[in-house]
Amino acid sequence: MITSLLNRLFGWGAPVAPVQTPVEPSSGPVAAPESAPQPGSAVEPVAVLAPPQDQGSAPAIPTGTVRIHKGVLDTMFEDFQKHKETDRGEEETGWMLLGRREAGVVIIEAALPPGEFRDAGTAHVNVNSTAISVAMRVLKKSHPRLDVIGMAHTHPGSLDRPSEGDYRGDIVWVRKLPGRQGVFAIGVWEFDEPVNFLDDDANQGSGDVREPVPPIAPVSCFRDGRSRFNWFSLSEGDGWYKACPMEPVAGDDFGQSVRQHWEVLEHFAGSIDRLLQMQPGMRMGLLPVSDGVAPAMVLCQPLARDGEELQVVLQGRDARFFRMSAEEIDELQAPRERLDTAFYEVMAELTRGGRREARAGSRWGE
Repeated sequence: MITSLLNRLFGWGAPVAPVQTPVEPSSGPVAAPESAPQPGSAVEPVAVLAPPQDQGSAPAIPTGTVRIHKGVLDTMFEDFQKHKETDRGEEETGWMLLGRREAGVVIIEAALPPGEFRDAGTAHVNVNSTAISVAMRVLKKSHPRLDVIGMAHTHPGSLDRPSEGDYRGDIVWVRKLPGRQGVFAIGVWEFDEPVNFLDDDANQGSGDVREPVPPIAPVSCFRDGRSRFNWFSLSEGDGWYKACPMEPVAGDDFGQSVRQHWEVLEHFAGSIDRLLQMQPGMRMGLLPVSDGVAPAMVLCQPLARDGEELQVVLQGRDARFFRMSAEEIDELQAPRERLDTAFYEVMAELTRGGRREARAGSRWGE
């Protein structure tokens, strides 16, 4: 059961040199290294899920109008298989589904992972919502129409439909989505025949459902006869999920660009999110990935002097600070504090240095 997004927003290689050309805006700042949370520990909250301005009620998703990029399906099946092979393979895992709605059609175009620092067990998965929030900021620079469409998660056993606990969380969460409606998927592994299509109490969401619950024959996407995802929709006020027709269509998983940088993004996500909230002029970019060099990100903050900016290059668990100008590049010493703390200390030192230079120039003029 994915619950931690109910109240939220929508091997190191060679060091990376500072970026000498302006970074394409992609979302926010960077700073010195911070300790990553350990698996199972709480991820510090950062953003709050803000409902869209217009969440008008949406009609039930009509037949044939939910489409998913084949690249997204490939991502989900591949992630599921890799997850089963890890030492956490008996836990649930999940994905945040992103896409767009247009002309009555829902198109799923990206799937973001739950993160290494997710809280998960055999009956729940709480994703790293801070990392997903930062990743969405990056993706919306190149795909501005992306929005949260729904969630997918796995069940370690044979339960191939949402559980009662899933319903209790999802029916609250869909109120915050555009149209107050979401698309959901349940992944199961190694089955012999369809199960859980029964019209019984266990197939209902709670004791106060608003309408009789019919048997659900979900639409399935299969892979190699060993794994599948069953698809459902849920709207505000629904007593239970509805089967959701799903049409795979050609298209890539737009989330792959941030997945290449996920390790560094997740490690610094808390500080990046705080900095972006406090520094509206800050820009964030993903540096191109090349052989032998670990993925890296850069944060750019304009400085008071014209043509100068502070760049923070994040790679692995390291952060390097550079003062950039047309004439020179100066690498700055930064305290080994949490990234956002180090950023403000470096900015304060740059401000003090600028004042000393101004005073010296004033005395010289006298």
